[in-house]
Amino acid sequence: MTQIDHKWISMQSPRKLSYATKEWIPVYGMRFKKKDGKYPTIGFSEDFEHVETGIVLNKHKAFANDMSWSDWDQDSVTPYISDDKSYHKTGNLYNKRYNIIGERIVMGQYIDAEYKNQIYINQDFILAYKLVKRGDGWICPKDGDRLVIRSEKFEDRSLQFVEIRSEYLKDYLSARDASLRLYFYRERQAVVENKPSYIEAEEVVISDGPHNRCTVTCHKVTPSRDLPNGNGDEVKLWRNDLNEEDTITDYNQYDDDGRFHSSRTFINTEIVDQYHLYGRLWRGEWISGNKHSRLNGYSEPDDDLKVQADNSGEKVQLSSLRYEEVNKYLWFKPEVVRNLTSRRGGRIAWDTNETGYIYAAYDSSVHFGLNSQGLISVYAYDIAKLPYWQREIWVGYNCPPNDGVSKELLKIQIECAPVRSSAPEKVISLVINHFDSLFRKQYSLPVLQGSNEAESLVKLIDRFRVNDDGSLESLAKNLVKFTLERISKRSLKQSIGEPKLDCGSIGLLERLLAKNHGVKDCQRLVNPLRDLNRLQQLDSHLRSENTNIEGLYQSLGIDRTKPYVWQGAQLIKATANSFIKICESF
Repeated sequence: MTQIDHKWISMQSPRKLSYATKEWIPVYGMRFKKKDGKYPTIGFSEDFEHVETGIVLNKHKAFANDMSWSDWDQDSVTPYISDDKSYHKTGNLYNKRYNIIGERIVMGQYIDAEYKNQIYINQDFILAYKLVKRGDGWICPKDGDRLVIRSEKFEDRSLQFVEIRSEYLKDYLSARDASLRLYFYRERQAVVENKPSYIEAEEVVISDGPHNRCTVTCHKVTPSRDLPNGNGDEVKLWRNDLNEEDTITDYNQYDDDGRFHSSRTFINTEIVDQYHLYGRLWRGEWISGNKHSRLNGYSEPDDDLKVQADNSGEKVQLSSLRYEEVNKYLWFKPEVVRNLTSRRGGRIAWDTNETGYIYAAYDSSVHFGLNSQGLISVYAYDIAKLPYWQREIWVGYNCPPNDGVSKELLKIQIECAPVRSSAPEKVISLVINHFDSLFRKQYSLPVLQGSNEAESLVKLIDRFRVNDDGSLESLAKNLVKFTLERISKRSLKQSIGEPKLDCGSIGLLERLLAKNHGVKDCQRLVNPLRDLNRLQQLDSHLRSENTNIEGLYQSLGIDRTKPYVWQGAQLIKATANSFIKICESF
């Protein structure tokens, strides 16, 4: 870089920057936003930022206005005992008269070269929003693991930069009746070949407000980092009366005859044709809190979400349904399940073929039912009492009713009657393990392999992952991975007694059933698995024009008039039923 834009070096944008309008507000640290080349080589440039902040109680803002950049230095976070024996607590923010006017939101501590800088977040802030540290940031589990505080480490951990999400910081300031005093120092440097025409003096003051000062300097610089024609003095001191036989050296016993010194003055005469541009900005900004705190502690946003509870087309406030005696149900698109279960702690626990529990977090579940049209139905009270972040997700998928509430859910919740059905997602895991157990018992050999991957595979066997033909074929592929691809052909061959038999898993199963178990129509038992394998190949290979896709669906018992979520359930059931019949043959 040989030319530097005047706007850049004079920091036109940073001088007008308002962090109060940003999504993330810096609260602590230093970082290089840009760093090119090496000083003082021509083309060198860098952009450095240093931020210090403090929470100031609104009643003390006048004191903080009298404080300059140096007063916000992080050295003040170290606790100490003053001359009058009073203890100054860590994190307290003092004015120039040593009166407490607030506290730090972030504290940094340098320990040594090994540990570098350590960062500590104000514990009251952490506890107020129930934040949990994850990696270099802090998340809010009750807000769907939303990232609230993020930090970056630079330059081998010697530099760190911390930012807080504006929504939470302003909410906290509101609860504390306080404001954030943000003071930042910005430094931009560059080395250029020629002196820019817009620089008329060695130092130019761009702005000189009490909390918004900006200067730009320009001077020649030599390749050895010195100023041209600069004077210097070199002084050398030494002794020549060292006695190496002394075990404890004490020069006080010697006279001054052994002391010598020399000095010289030099002038830097290097030829210089390069200039160092140096822009600096010191700026303070106030960031105010919201009118009311709505997230702090046990409080939640008072935004009243609206839902459709019938076919009238009108929406009602969700808060009006927060009573068990309301006796209303709500309907949701099936896609809501994937959204909720994709989060940390999210999962489905099936009870029956139509009902189960959706967990959006480890300790938060909703009893749901799936109706014939593939819609999720839930008792309205169960949605209305959820944490706000979960209510927001559910409401986003709310829809008018279509074909009523799940019949099995009504039987359980209204009639309190038992329902004798099972979800194929639950059955498939049980039956494949039962198949392995029977095989081990009869042949003293394990038939299933890849047990380490089984847990991740079974999560992919889920009817709610199906929303079109492509995802239905993808489900078939995951079923094949969980069942057929885990079957050991070596164990099957040993059990049949033909170790050199060249055949696939399905063919070996068919041979085993016929030879060892006397099954006459064994082909009928394994045909669903053959169809499943053909279906999954459609997801992995180019399709032939002669491929009878609908015929495969029909032979697997999939009703193509049903919603995709139910087609997925039927595909899982067909696979499970095939293994149930195989187990019955043992």
